[in-house]
Amino acid sequence: MQGDPADAVYYIWAGKISITVLSQEGKRAAVAILRAGDFFGEACLAGQLQRTATARALTAWQAAEKVGRWCFQPDSSPFAPS
Repeated sequence: MQGDPADAVYYIWAGKISITVLSQEGKRAAVAILRAGDFFGEACLAGQLQRTATARALTAWQAAEKVGRWCFQPDSSPFAPS
């Protein structure tokens, strides 16, 4: 959801996902319809701390692969040496 912590990228394997944004005036606008092979949440890889949009399933989606920010920042990995 827009405003939630931006901590992962999602890769869509099946289904359709709507990406929407909510304006300061409270109006929601659809900005993309994503399908298998698309991804969302990539802003977290560039340091974005909050989600800038909301993703909602339009159809059943079988699976998505969640890749955490730590995968791209070795020092923040839960497996990094202390």
